[in-house]
Amino acid sequence: MKAALVIGLLIMVPIAAADPYALTNGVIIAHAPPDLAYSSDLDVCSSYAPLETCEQQVNRIDSTDEAAVWYVILAWDEPKIWYGVEFGLGDYVAGTNGYMIVDHGTCAPPGGAFYISSHQWPGPGEGTRIISISDDALVWSGNFVPIYWFAGYAYSAQRIPLGPHPATGRIALLPVRGHGQPPSFDLPLDTPGIIGAMGMSLEGTAACPRMIGVCCLTYSDCVLTTYVDCAARGGVFEGPDMACDACSHSGACCVGTDCYLLTEVDCISTGGIWHEGEQCDEEACPDCFACPPQPVSPIDWGAVKAAYR
Repeated sequence: MKAALVIGLLIMVPIAAADPYALTNGVIIAHAPPDLAYSSDLDVCSSYAPLETCEQQVNRIDSTDEAAVWYVILAWDEPKIWYGVEFGLGDYVAGTNGYMIVDHGTCAPPGGAFYISSHQWPGPGEGTRIISISDDALVWSGNFVPIYWFAGYAYSAQRIPLGPHPATGRIALLPVRGHGQPPSFDLPLDTPGIIGAMGMSLEGTAACPRMIGVCCLTYSDCVLTTYVDCAARGGVFEGPDMACDACSHSGACCVGTDCYLLTEVDCISTGGIWHEGEQCDEEACPDCFACPPQPVSPIDWGAVKAAYR
């Protein structure tokens, strides 16, 4: 059964006034503009042709005699303003047997930025942190904004996934201070459609804040909607290629006095007790009535920045 056969009506929910400093519901995209070849005199960041929709992203690079350029892009469903980011690359085969990176760099905001990278960045499983030098208006702003770029040769077919920084296990976004936001926002690593991957001689993985997919509201109730709407309902977004059958794999996950609707793997990874096919209620978790997600310990970005001034 395909997602197109999902039974359920999409109930419209009120949309709050957009806050440009609230970085929830962001995605990280891997995009390779067609026919953009690298050269030593190319201003890569200025050569970026802005995306206007998710459908314009290209997630594939084929082997050629020239090094192709691809970008790491942050996007939301409306323009945002932010101060820093950390991310990494997942596992891939590097070098002449896989993908050989010949150059890379940061697309800094107008006020400039500094970055702190792990020892073998941009190798497999490595990461970087990029922080604006300025605290004011000279930070990143907009939507579909490039934050980093790579240039290299594809020698074999594989996917290079974007992923968390190895030191923290997070893809974290740092809001501008003084606007009532938490110290950082994390992208949900296991949510389909949120984290992209670049394909080398095969299709990569698209990411989009408006990607439509199956949203499990309970173990037997699902709708076809976006990740943003699913999160607003307190559901679990299973993605565009899933069916309502996927919802039966979720259950109540009791973590202390809190409860979440999660899969068994995700529940165990958070240290919870999983109840297959049960809802988040006092029968499954007697000590929990409301089920708000627990905040993840934030990065002390101020301390990081101060250490490198």
